[in-house]
Amino acid sequence: MAYVTSEAGTIYAVNAATGKNKWSSSATSKGVSKLVIDKEQLFAANGDIQAYNLKDGKLQWRDNFSEMLFEPFMVEGNLVLAQNSESGAYTYDILHAFDRTTGKELWNSGNHSLPIAADGTTLISQREATLVDLLPLTTLDHLDVKTGKLVKAVEYNPTHIDPNHPKPEEEYMTSGGRAWIIGDRIYIGGQKGVYGYPVNVDPAAVTRDNYSYESIGAKLSYAAGPYDGRILFSNEQSIYGVKMSNKSVFQYGGISNPIARFDLLGHGMYVAQTDGKLVAIDLITAKPIVQLKTSGRVFGPTLLEDGMIIVQSKGKLTAFKEPQALKMK
Repeated sequence: MAYVTSEAGTIYAVNAATGKNKWSSSATSKGVSKLVIDKEQLFAANGDIQAYNLKDGKLQWRDNFSEMLFEPFMVEGNLVLAQNSESGAYTYDILHAFDRTTGKELWNSGNHSLPIAADGTTLISQREATLVDLLPLTTLDHLDVKTGKLVKAVEYNPTHIDPNHPKPEEEYMTSGGRAWIIGDRIYIGGQKGVYGYPVNVDPAAVTRDNYSYESIGAKLSYAAGPYDGRILFSNEQSIYGVKMSNKSVFQYGGISNPIARFDLLGHGMYVAQTDGKLVAIDLITAKPIVQLKTSGRVFGPTLLEDGMIIVQSKGKLTAFKEPQALKMK
């Protein structure tokens, strides 16, 4: 099935093989910018969140919150989680938890972002800094799923700064480095690379990993990973990788123009350049494999489906066979 929306706000479930319409939504949701499917529900976001029955398209609920909600949002267990902000003496973010069955708000928690992990009883959310709490250390709060109340807080200090007397260059690093979790590891972005810790271990009791690009002297930002044993960094002109096995730094070849976006598929990195060219690069060897000249300079995500690479450029779809060397074994 393919699920699409019209300008009028109707959501359609269409058989992907035949193009025939299975159902049209019982109520419209104009301006939908994101659809999320989870279990037997389809959720549509347009500043509000609507839930539809996936089988027949009947509207189940609209959230009961009066203010506009941000994107993205996420579904976790019995909760639909979304953010917005509130302004007063200063502006701060609020994490909202809605019941996925009724759409009623169950709880909210100020100064928290969308969770980076959940285990059924708690959500792990990074605490956000404010003007009154610059929060120089990355702080991960464990929130009770049912109430949103703080269960415990864990602080990470990979660069060993003094949070009470930060240096001038550290003073404005609010919220510390951005954190994310993949598998059993927590990763935290820093000014010269990425740091890694095991999950559910006191960070003060372990030696953190340091995946740094400092040796090449470039000014880069975290871009992707870990993926295929590498963490990737970019300056929008070039892409560099740090091997997780030995921490060595290398540059990916074949990129000749500014980068519009790139996608990781199999063992391949598919780099869309602003000149309309797509370059497929081997993630392991860092060498370009094939180039494709498209008809446009605006790209959507590059996709992999049934052994075919699908390139979305402005006004046109182009497909070619996934290079054998880039297939995931």
